[in-house]
Amino acid sequence: MIDKLKTILKSNIFKHAGTYTFFNVFDRAIPFLLLPIITRHISPSEYGNYAMFQAILPIAVPFISLNCGEGVVRNFFSLKNKRDFSIYFSNSLLILLVATISSILIVYCFNNFFEKVINFPSEWILITLAIGFFQTFSRLNLSLYQIAKKPKNYGIYKIILTFLKFSLMILFLVYFNKNWQGLIIAQLISIIIVSTYSLYYFKKNGFFIFKINKNYLKDNFKIGFPLIFHKIGGWLNSFAGRIIINSLLGTAATGNYSIGATFGIIIALLQDSFNLAFTPILFEKLSNVINIKEKKRIVRFTYMYHIGIITLAIIVGLIGANLVKFIFGPEFIGAKKFVLLTCVAFAFNGSYKMHVNYIFFQKKTHITATITVISGLVNVLLTYVLIKTNGEIGVAQALVISNALSFILAWYLANKVYPMPWFSANINRS
Repeated sequence: MIDKLKTILKSNIFKHAGTYTFFNVFDRAIPFLLLPIITRHISPSEYGNYAMFQAILPIAVPFISLNCGEGVVRNFFSLKNKRDFSIYFSNSLLILLVATISSILIVYCFNNFFEKVINFPSEWILITLAIGFFQTFSRLNLSLYQIAKKPKNYGIYKIILTFLKFSLMILFLVYFNKNWQGLIIAQLISIIIVSTYSLYYFKKNGFFIFKINKNYLKDNFKIGFPLIFHKIGGWLNSFAGRIIINSLLGTAATGNYSIGATFGIIIALLQDSFNLAFTPILFEKLSNVINIKEKKRIVRFTYMYHIGIITLAIIVGLIGANLVKFIFGPEFIGAKKFVLLTCVAFAFNGSYKMHVNYIFFQKKTHITATITVISGLVNVLLTYVLIKTNGEIGVAQALVISNALSFILAWYLANKVYPMPWFSANINRS
């Protein structure tokens, strides 16, 4: 058993995961260290407005991009010829351009409707769409680093973006007194600068071959479009609670919840780092003939991951709850109650990712959409009910339950599309 554990720890998965974790820790440390400066120059109510922007952006991006990057990632190994991949890549950018223009026109024409529904200024919704457009280039760049197994490039890119963004945030907030609007402007400027480099990177590597291919457009749309519902479900699961708590209890409660969830970043970065390293290796293995011995090895490894991530989440949650006042200031003491539950919720999300990868590999993205929509709707319903019965803590309770549900559904349905020996009696033998 010890020898097997040593072998796992020396594997490429852990080496790459370690590299991703190092850079992600450094990357997440920047906002975590600078956030106390921000919270001492902005009230919970004002931070609640910025939290609303953070809730709107993830739901806007799927419509802006139609998730064109997912097809790029999935076909990196399938399209062996670089020219074919470059044509596919360029066709995905055409989808991005058309979808973005359409989204901007819709919001512009119905700006009063959107402003009333989400209680957020329409001009800032348009700025959010612009951020989402440039963010897609950045994410494509990061995806190419990931699937090419270049964790160092991935990490350096993210750190530069984060450092630039938060430096500008401090500048606009502290020196120019721009409040929550300055935080958004800083994000727009930083993503434009970094995305300009991404376009240079794409051109340098020969990814721009603009030749319309109906089959590639169809394949990209087939993979990406169902994921809109997946993203909507994910948004309902992760961000809808902010809008509900904002509507029922106000922006101050929204600000406290957002700060309390900050400690979940620690769990999120670890599970995200691991998944970034694990996914390309898993896809590469699944693309070839895989025997039962190798399947059992993957299953054992996954079980160890589940136990480790939930244990770590509990430890971080208990410690973090006692550090809120010290780190963010007494004005945000109300965030303390959210810490443990949001950490556990992020742990369930990490376990969910370990199983949903099989569904992505089989291009059954409609199944992923079904999972996230179901769990998202459950989250919305539970959030409303639990806030009414238990107060503001209900938003965190609902998040734990819905994330646990998505994990269970992903495990069950992934095994339907790609069977693995999860419950084999001789799982420990190899």
